[in-house]
Amino acid sequence: MILDLKRLFVTENVSLPISCSLGLSDIEFSGEFPLKQPVNICGHVKSRAGLVILELKISYCYTAACDRCAKDCSEERSFDF
Repeated sequence: MILDLKRLFVTENVSLPISCSLGLSDIEFSGEFPLKQPVNICGHVKSRAGLVILELKISYCYTAACDRCAKDCSEERSFDF
């Protein structure tokens, strides 16, 4: 994803929404492929008082085998940046 931030540096009090979905199912971690569903990213970039601020929320479902029973376990996770 490429963001055109020129407008934010030139104009005061402008906000640029961000929304995308990344398919990362081919990423391997410890011999597993834990991101079977797309990773969702939403947020915005805003300019205020000469500063450009990025606020994001990243959410995904992490799937891995249980260490005790070896069944697949899934957990929804999200992080704010």
